[in-house]
Amino acid sequence: MPKSLPTRAMREQPDLEQLKRQAKELLQAFRSNNPDAVAEVNSHYHDADPTTFALHEAQLVLARAYGFDSWPKLKAYVDGVTVARLRDAVTAGDVKQVQAMLAVRPELASMDMAENDEHQALHYAVLARNAEIARLLIRTGANPRKGIYPHRDATTALTLAVERGYDDVADIIREEEKQTGQTLHSDNSPPPMPPGLMEAARRGDQDAIIAALEANPWMRTIHFQHPLMTPLHSAVATLMDRVAVWLLDHGADVNARVDGGPSPLEIVGASVPPYFATPDRIASVAEILRKRGAEMTPRAAVAYGDADWLRARHAQGKLVQGLPRNQGYRGLLEMAVTHSRPEILNLLLSFGFDPDEVLPMGDTGESLRFGPLRKCLEMNRLDMAETLLAQGATPTPRAAVALRKGDSLRALHAVGKLENPIGDDGGLLSFAVRNNLQDMLSLLLELGLDPDERVRVEGMEEVVYSSGGALHHCASTGKLGMAEMLLAKGADPNLHVYAAGPPMYKAYEVKDSAMAALLEKYGGVVDASTAGILRLVDKARALLEDEAAGRLKEGTHAPGWPMVEELLFYAADGGAPEIVRMALERIDWPREDSRWHGMLLRNLGDHHEPDRRLHVECFRLILDRCDPGIPGKFGRTILHDLAADWPHPSPGPEERVELATLVLDRNPRLDVRDDLLKSTPLGWACRWGRTELVRLLLDRGADPVEPNAEPWATPRAWAEKRRHDAIRSLLG
Repeated sequence: MPKSLPTRAMREQPDLEQLKRQAKELLQAFRSNNPDAVAEVNSHYHDADPTTFALHEAQLVLARAYGFDSWPKLKAYVDGVTVARLRDAVTAGDVKQVQAMLAVRPELASMDMAENDEHQALHYAVLARNAEIARLLIRTGANPRKGIYPHRDATTALTLAVERGYDDVADIIREEEKQTGQTLHSDNSPPPMPPGLMEAARRGDQDAIIAALEANPWMRTIHFQHPLMTPLHSAVATLMDRVAVWLLDHGADVNARVDGGPSPLEIVGASVPPYFATPDRIASVAEILRKRGAEMTPRAAVAYGDADWLRARHAQGKLVQGLPRNQGYRGLLEMAVTHSRPEILNLLLSFGFDPDEVLPMGDTGESLRFGPLRKCLEMNRLDMAETLLAQGATPTPRAAVALRKGDSLRALHAVGKLENPIGDDGGLLSFAVRNNLQDMLSLLLELGLDPDERVRVEGMEEVVYSSGGALHHCASTGKLGMAEMLLAKGADPNLHVYAAGPPMYKAYEVKDSAMAALLEKYGGVVDASTAGILRLVDKARALLEDEAAGRLKEGTHAPGWPMVEELLFYAADGGAPEIVRMALERIDWPREDSRWHGMLLRNLGDHHEPDRRLHVECFRLILDRCDPGIPGKFGRTILHDLAADWPHPSPGPEERVELATLVLDRNPRLDVRDDLLKSTPLGWACRWGRTELVRLLLDRGADPVEPNAEPWATPRAWAEKRRHDAIRSLLG
């Protein structure tokens, strides 16, 4: 059955004997037909029979109720097999202890330390330069390309290893990635592109890109966009025909493959929106490659509709359904759907290809299935979905919703098999809302599906939920009728989609007063985050007055977070000086309180006038209340953050200098080193190529030499390995 949601909360210091007693009590209550026990068992265990239900099954239900996959995993947690203990074992270099813990709870290898701390065990293995433990963690599922908020690009395990010069660890990471097929992102280890090149790529300025390639010969072999993509791959994927010709004229391999990845011909137009990747443009770039000797392949033949080539290959017995693992564990049927080739889909099915496209995932013993049908639903190619189903594809609940097969949904529900797995894009309700299937939404709600589609956020030991995706989508797109259907069936108007806010935020953001009124009718409130980030001064003032009078409504702030702190946080993020002032009047933190750092951080971004004035004023108001050198997570100060990239667009040069000047005028220390890059603000500015900030810091007395720094963490070391020649000259 799909993973069920926790229904019990673990106490702070759990006791195994007490949990054993709870399992026995649950067993007895279920056998006695206690309604609460029956409901709990049925929510975590399919087809439970009271006459045969045993203690080990009650233990499994109890484990799932607490958020664990099995009783042994729950027992291991109680016995101390936790992500924090794994970190301690990794840091201590205790290989045997790490092995023992991962044997019981392998999920710990890919788990964050906490919701607000994205360090994972692999980061600690790299920092300790322990290649053996790094290898073990990757083999158990750790992702060496996952960074730490807020500067994820610089803090992946691989990037940390590369930039510290831990070549032994970096080599093992790359070796293990090749074995497991984990090549999802670039490793950030090449030097950055020349200034302005990313902007040129975004606007399609092929002349600027060619000029950069001519001036920087090393760029011709660097895999910037993806480890499996050469510059030629990137050029054809973005339909830059003249760049592709230039690269081919200068020796690029027209049939290049990196570690079993795609050839250039197979991904023409893959990195541009569908409206830009017109058939004529794709054909034009593909013709350039074919004239230069690009070989036809099964994937390319599907993409270009070359039925004769596919027939000939099939007749030779050389047409394999699945693609290599470094091409995403996909098959040719899914590629036919991806490229909207119904005639090729029919052809491949006539060859006897499995319509479910069950493909083994390397040597894991697991398989992926249903890719073609899933892709049909993603692309709204219902005609191709019908073709697959007619040829024997397994019907899924989502397909039944898309094709309006209400009888199929009722039949599944009648036998208790209408499952609603909730992924990143939500579940069946969210799917119905996105596709404007109001009749299907009504049916699903009638059948009793959870209107909030609550799902546990994976990747952390804490129990954290994301909820309300269907209503959130309604609120952001003005689907008033479906929103009322959800609310009438009990959808909570104040739930937050994880990291995306509540429905009321979306209603106010798009200025939909009718939606806001509907949400309010069902108990929706404007919370602190919405008032702050959208600069709703009157709503913010009302919240503060309600708090002072002791009449704050439920849902106005996050549990465990004081309302005024949340209001300040989001007012800084939204650039609302008046709200910042009101909130600061009610906050009495000491100047050295580390929470100030997070508030300063919220103001950073690439703002244009008049928004820039508002954010600078918010920054100044908060800065006046705190120590300008207050450290945040892993020892960063706000000067470090000003140098870096982070999830918001980074400040432009003028805004960065203006904010940094405000900080420097308050005389902070300039020799503070963070815990991960072991560098000062000047070092960070050198790493990220912030020439204007380097100049400012040097003018204010920053040491360009830093003799006490790690050799790899000096300003000059950063400038040299990141190839910032102008900064290297400034350092003298």
